[in-house]
Amino acid sequence: MTVLEKRIDIAAPCETVWRYLEDPDLLAGWLMRNNYKPKLGHKFSFFAKPNEDWDGVIESEVIEFAPPNRLSFSWNSNNIGADTIVSIELNATENGTLLLLRHTNWADAKGDMAKHIETHSEGWNDHLHVLGKAAEEISDTSEAPVIDWTKFQLWVVIDAAPDRVFEAWATSGGMETFYVDAMQMRSPSGKLRDSGEIVQAGDSYVWRWDSGRIVQGEV
Repeated sequence: MTVLEKRIDIAAPCETVWRYLEDPDLLAGWLMRNNYKPKLGHKFSFFAKPNEDWDGVIESEVIEFAPPNRLSFSWNSNNIGADTIVSIELNATENGTLLLLRHTNWADAKGDMAKHIETHSEGWNDHLHVLGKAAEEISDTSEAPVIDWTKFQLWVVIDAAPDRVFEAWATSGGMETFYVDAMQMRSPSGKLRDSGEIVQAGDSYVWRWDSGRIVQGEV
């Protein structure tokens, strides 16, 4: 059986490291954005930037939840095509925590298994490095850091050409098909742009929803 295994020593107690496995925001900070809940049987997804082989989504389910020492979840995607298993175990050491990650159940994965293993091995190295540094930074405090969600990046796979997607965001007519009830855009000189006219830098805009909410801004 092919097993991908990673070990990392973290200079922080198990309880601190566990917070990065239990809290969805902290999990997003070192692994991926998610809709995870720390609950046995919960089905959730990880989201990241897609590439030519992967649509950017990992489908998962919590299959073991034993705080503060063990967490296991399934790990599937469009390019894997099977439920692999990620198991994370935390053990106390003299200097903090030994984290053991085992990624198993690759037998039914489609495509080139060696490539899957290589890609995930490199990925887990990077993610666990971030986790270790983050946990060590707060090991002497009682509070986990607050995640700043005032700005973020979101990747979504859309079955349409880039110019169609751009027009949906960059014209008042396009925005009215999916986001706002009414939108007006005006040039810097005050000229009202047509519904299909592409917005330009310096334009002002007004968004309105049927609730009466209005947002104004400038491009």
